Amino acid sequence: MNENTQELEKYKNLRDSGALTDDEYEKIKQDFNEAFGGMFEYDERRAKREEALAGIEDLRNVQAQREAERQSLYAQGSVMQGAAMPGSPAEGSPEFRQEQYLRIYSEEKARLDAAAASAAQVRAQRHSDRIETGKMAAHIALQIISWVFTAFFFFLFFVFLNTEYALTGVVSLLLAAALCPAGAELLRKNEWINGHWRIKYIVVALLVVFFIFSVVV
Repeated sequence: MNENTQELEKYKNLRDSGALTDDEYEKIKQDFNEAFGGMFEYDERRAKREEALAGIEDLRNVQAQREAERQSLYAQGSVMQGAAMPGSPAEGSPEFRQEQYLRIYSEEKARLDAAAASAAQVRAQRHSDRIETGKMAAHIALQIISWVFTAFFFFLFFVFLNTEYALTGVVSLLLAAALCPAGAELLRKNEWINGHWRIKYIVVALLVVFFIFSVVV
């Protein structure tokens, strides 16, 4: 608990002792919440929730203790068939209703936890599907671009083949071969080449440099 929370707790104690009215305390708490972004309302809700959970945990402990006592009596053979279970709350009593509430709460909590886990699994699967779809779309786009450049450099090869730019034509042919997706699939079947695939990028970069140089010169 920080200093601001402790300060508000002092005003709360003053209200409980009667030194402050409820309206005065609410006004002070409102001022604190406006100054510190509602942190005190959050602290109060969290405290109430922890108190409720502690009460439920106490009920569970009582129920577990009673169940252990019943099992012990059964093991000792001291419970006659058809007799009421010692320590069992009478139907309609507050203890009986508490056990019913606890059972309903446990069942509802288990159902909500299962629903939350299922929803989280669905969200994770959808996220994974979107990633896979994005990867597939990027792969297809890269294949299309590669085929376009392959066709372009093959065209340049035939254009420059019998001209004074024959060197540019040869470089264009090499670039077309390097960028061709079909050729890349064949090369990847070789384990050594596939393990050193980055070399291809270096070769393509060098060929692009040679191509530019041959065109300019």
